[in-house]
Amino acid sequence: MAYHSKTISLLGLPIRTSPVARQTLDDLAKTVNQPLPAAVREWYELEDAVELIGRFSNCDHPVPIDALKRSLLEVRKEGLPDPRQNTFLVFKSENQGVYAWAVLLDGSDDPPVFLDFDSAFNSPVKCADAFSQYLYSCIWDYSQVLAANSLLLQAQNSALSDEALESLCQSFDQECVTFGWPGERQFRFSRGDQRILIWANDSQADWFLHADKANNLESLVRIVGRLDSLGKALWSNDPDGQSVLTRCNEITI
Repeated sequence: MAYHSKTISLLGLPIRTSPVARQTLDDLAKTVNQPLPAAVREWYELEDAVELIGRFSNCDHPVPIDALKRSLLEVRKEGLPDPRQNTFLVFKSENQGVYAWAVLLDGSDDPPVFLDFDSAFNSPVKCADAFSQYLYSCIWDYSQVLAANSLLLQAQNSALSDEALESLCQSFDQECVTFGWPGERQFRFSRGDQRILIWANDSQADWFLHADKANNLESLVRIVGRLDSLGKALWSNDPDGQSVLTRCNEITI
């Protein structure tokens, strides 16, 4: 896997390709009259590629592989790599149909992903520099942090300060940063089994903290709880997470 090895390693799944998908992608390439980007083709040749896009999301709707050719949009707009003909391949829509995500077929092997808010991609926002980066970010979010399990703490807090961001960068490994929605910027940090996801915009930041073990989650809260007074805003909707907060509140966060 030249482009998606990190993503596949997160999933821990065997790599199996689909002959049917290969034929469908060949037909799609003929429709756009150019080879499909290598990273796009590599992903969609995998069995269950579309299902995985839907599973690791906020109940969003991936475009079935045999419908991708019907999702092509040509937009003429200055400021994009080729203003004469910009072809977007829409591959996912938001669960309420408000947002859509597409790769820009700009001739690169691992093209950027753009997010559109009800404008037929006349006013898109670049959310990732590469398709492989975008897929990794989604699967990281929903497998490493937002999975349906315990030991997840959340907060809707004040805007993320430069000081807090600098502290996070110094204390943790920074995963990829994406843009668009939810929030204007999405930051990801990890260290061992401790993981942080932040949806940030100019007025607020939504934080998600997770660790595989309760004592490591407690340690994480004590490290980041003072950043932007985050500790005062943290909450959990499960007993294990609430127990972590109760123990942390025994000292001043």
